[in-house]
Amino acid sequence: MNSYKVESYRYCDTPLEIKTILYKQRQRQFIDRLKWSIESYNGGEKESDQFDTSGTYYLIIRDSTDIQGSVRLRPSKLQNLSSVQFSWLTGAVRISNDLTWEASRFTINPSYKRPKNLSKGAGIVDDRTISLFIFMLDFAIKNGINHYEVIVGRQMKKILTLAGWEMEVLSSGKAAPKEIIYYGLLPCTKVCYETMLSKCLCRTT
Repeated sequence: MNSYKVESYRYCDTPLEIKTILYKQRQRQFIDRLKWSIESYNGGEKESDQFDTSGTYYLIIRDSTDIQGSVRLRPSKLQNLSSVQFSWLTGAVRISNDLTWEASRFTINPSYKRPKNLSKGAGIVDDRTISLFIFMLDFAIKNGINHYEVIVGRQMKKILTLAGWEMEVLSSGKAAPKEIIYYGLLPCTKVCYETMLSKCLCRTT
């Protein structure tokens, strides 16, 4: 059973060494592995954009060796990926209330070596993913957030469903000839939180 430590940082308070690790992991996952075409990416071993700035929060989970997962959170009333880069998908509608935040750049450490003792009896969804979902819901409940707006691909939409976090799809479209993406809302309720806890195969501290 893994034990993860969870941490949250405002952009302005995030130590440089943590930002460096996050941006490197994002580059390895989104650029190297998933082959995303990110307009703001100009090469190199780090991936960051104009929304990695004041107003942004990072949630991370780490084990004894490294940061194993992270997600970027940003109030939807501020400019974000959904309202700017994906305005063609969202209808250029910016949510102006304080109850909805955008969750983006969800990353699971791509260089992680899954322990052999987790290969049997482990859940369908990676334990690090479930842990980060739980942390996202905990953050939302504590900060009065009712929904996360998200843009996800088919695989991530499936993972959310398997984890018991049903997404309300508002629109869908093609980011590439074979890549369908979905824009929608994730509810942030205590029921969702309890459901996620019941699926957790690890402990967070």
